[in-house]
Amino acid sequence: MSLGNNIGMAQTKGKNKPIVIKRAKEIHLAKDFHAISGSLVTGGAPCALNNGVVTQSYFHSAGSASGYTLGTFFFTQKRAHENYYLPDGNYKVTHNGTLYRGIAIVNGRIGTIDNCK
Repeated sequence: MSLGNNIGMAQTKGKNKPIVIKRAKEIHLAKDFHAISGSLVTGGAPCALNNGVVTQSYFHSAGSASGYTLGTFFFTQKRAHENYYLPDGNYKVTHNGTLYRGIAIVNGRIGTIDNCK
């Protein structure tokens, strides 16, 4: 009677280790990300969108919650990886809690910023 070998099991257990390490790095690098509320605007100007519709949570890599500027990366999740870049488009987002801005995202970064009145 053969008990077999343990080689296959060892390979299976260690198989996902690089993925787990990569995921941990993404989370660690995103620890200082800031969450803001916003919504994708599919038609018309972002500032014309009703403020009550700004209900999604997005994350950005700027130094403070309202410190995002041109070139700041925006993410759909609190993970520092290009798979989580906010899709290209126009968004209305919060700024300083009570103000709003219209931003255009291009390749995960802010391309333009408009202050909403």
